[in-house]
Amino acid sequence: MLVQTYFSAQKIGKKIESTEFCGILTQTDQNYISRYKTVKRRDTTMFVRDLARRLLQTNTGIQSKDWEFEIEEGGNRSAVSIFGHKLHISFSHSPNWGAVAVSSFPIGIDIEETKSGRNWKKMFEFMEPSEDRTKPSTEMEFLRHWTEHEANLKFRSASDSNILFHHYEVQHDTTLCVATSHLDNVAPKRIHLP
Repeated sequence: MLVQTYFSAQKIGKKIESTEFCGILTQTDQNYISRYKTVKRRDTTMFVRDLARRLLQTNTGIQSKDWEFEIEEGGNRSAVSIFGHKLHISFSHSPNWGAVAVSSFPIGIDIEETKSGRNWKKMFEFMEPSEDRTKPSTEMEFLRHWTEHEANLKFRSASDSNILFHHYEVQHDTTLCVATSHLDNVAPKRIHLP
């Protein structure tokens, strides 16, 4: 099984109620999802896990139902097949988007969209300082920094290797960052726009 790096982002909308939703919900999923109090958060988590299973099936040939997700010590997430295959996986969501990255290598992904009332200037002040960071002048510039910061944290849960960031504008108000340790062709794969 050769997997390098694949990722998918999809508008959430009504997808949970659609025929596209494969509806696989394992006991591990149920235990994980049950910790969330709101229906919206549980649905979003279920959607992202479903998106992950579809991405895994498409790129490995292993059926969606044959994958489980594990959280290892240190926070690294893995997708493990019933056949013993293990891949790095990273999940992200914003109110209207879900995103997943799957790789043979450590990976991190984050997706975020603009929100009215967000005090992004204040949020920027609390991010870890970096020499190459310039203060953003727009919320979208801030989101580029924010998604990089979040993707970095997810990547670092699996590796302390040198890191590369790949940025994508998904929509005019939504940005995505994938953090990897390699120069693999991390081109946009399966970004589903509404």
